Amino acid sequence: MVGAGMSRNADPLGPSRTVMPTWSELTATLIDQLYPKGSGGERRRDWLRRTSDAVSVATRLAEEYAAAFGRHELDRVIRES
Repeated sequence: MVGAGMSRNADPLGPSRTVMPTWSELTATLIDQLYPKGSGGERRRDWLRRTSDAVSVATRLAEEYAAAFGRHELDRVIRES
């Protein structure tokens, strides 16, 4: 994962996107899967959504996602986002 716009100039791997996702777009996907609506984590979900543009939050979410679902799933989400 790189930031500061580095990936915005890269060619996406899949045909579903013409540009790479922003931090906010990627973290929104991770948040939705880690804290689905109705799961009881609404306060955490809301806080993460408000702070998701911070790189430290994005990298922490990625670590949390990998711990919950496995690194291969994190790689898949990044590739498919």
